[in-house]
Amino acid sequence: MPYAAKIKNPKKRRIPIQARAIERVNKILDTALFLMNDPSFIKVTTHLIADKAGVSVGSVYQFFPNVESVKIALIERLLDQYYDHFAATLDTQPSISDLREFSLVLVNATHDFYQAHPNIVAQMVASRNTEEFKQVNERLNRRLQELMMGYFKGNTFALHEKTLKRKISVALATGDMMTMFIWAATTQQERDDYLQDWRDIVSSYSS
Repeated sequence: MPYAAKIKNPKKRRIPIQARAIERVNKILDTALFLMNDPSFIKVTTHLIADKAGVSVGSVYQFFPNVESVKIALIERLLDQYYDHFAATLDTQPSISDLREFSLVLVNATHDFYQAHPNIVAQMVASRNTEEFKQVNERLNRRLQELMMGYFKGNTFALHEKTLKRKISVALATGDMMTMFIWAATTQQERDDYLQDWRDIVSSYSS
């Protein structure tokens, strides 16, 4: 995946509340995702999204002030799906009482999920320095921390709760950094090397 150029901070978007508005927004996002996955569309614009979604440009602008805000919304939707994916992964795991083993599960689940969504992950890399992305990612990490603490409380971990929270924060921060390194890499070999580096880092964790 080629390195994606950074984009400007998107303007704030309107969040749909009514069922019809939510349906329209999902249609816009689904269309935008389709266009971004199609190499024949070199540049995706709000006008192109509206045309392919069969809605007016005004309908797009009603919820998305520009195409960058559409990309952020796609990233937010992807991160919500990642949370569900990781939660489901934990449900299938036997009781883990070792922080090292748990962290490797986190690495593998994260990599496998993002591997299946390369185009949106490219937008994450491009948007990583925007305030909107930082806010979306912080919300995800708060939810992940709560999920992981809940898992740990149901298992036998020798660490104090305050220490666990600190280690989880470090693990999530490391995951954010390594994810960006992996998906900003220009070759598969470099991507694989970063993934192995990430696994080496968490293999040093101790409970």
